[in-house]
Amino acid sequence: MRLPKRVKRRGKQYFLIKEYTYYGLYKEERTNIRTCLSKFDLGLVAEMIKPPRSDLNVKRVKI
Repeated sequence: MRLPKRVKRRGKQYFLIKEYTYYGLYKEERTNIRTCLSKFDLGLVAEMIKPPRSDLNVKRVKI
């Protein structure tokens, strides 16, 4: 999955400099500060939440 060339976060605009496997190096438009943003930060990958395990043991349940 490719990272977007321009990203707008928290009122600041960032431009992609270099793309890595899981994150990208971005440069802010006004101050030229470089930051790394991961795919999770950009919202490209959703967090996977595992459902809680049931404490119920199926073998011990009487029907």
